[in-house]
Amino acid sequence: MPIINQVLPEESLMIAEALLVGGVEIMEITLRSDKAKESLVAVRKNFPEIVLGAGSVLNPEQLEWIRGEGLDFAVAPGWSDECWQKANTLNLSFIPGIITPSELIKAIDAGCLNPKIQPALFTNEELIYLFAPKVRSPS
Repeated sequence: MPIINQVLPEESLMIAEALLVGGVEIMEITLRSDKAKESLVAVRKNFPEIVLGAGSVLNPEQLEWIRGEGLDFAVAPGWSDECWQKANTLNLSFIPGIITPSELIKAIDAGCLNPKIQPALFTNEELIYLFAPKVRSPS
């Protein structure tokens, strides 16, 4: 999924159009600049067919804004019980970031089956070992 960061509203419109022309029907714009909300509103208004989400979500108030603007999903850099509960109350697709196996277990226990696994601290082999079920061969 394309993640768009630090763009002006007019740039976000050009990016959205290019993505759609190229057959990509989803995008995330991060809430990391003072123009991010304007960019999200502009894309939603001009390209209602695109699946549009906001990234870098840090608090429940942002989730309320996201739902109020008719966005399709929200992505957070980490796990927050408060954000998870608010997203569920709002019936908003929410993708929290996780890093550790303990965070993964907590997310699954809360009902989150689509976390964003941030593997920065692990190699691929370590991720497979940590997150995949162990299979024993018959002896």
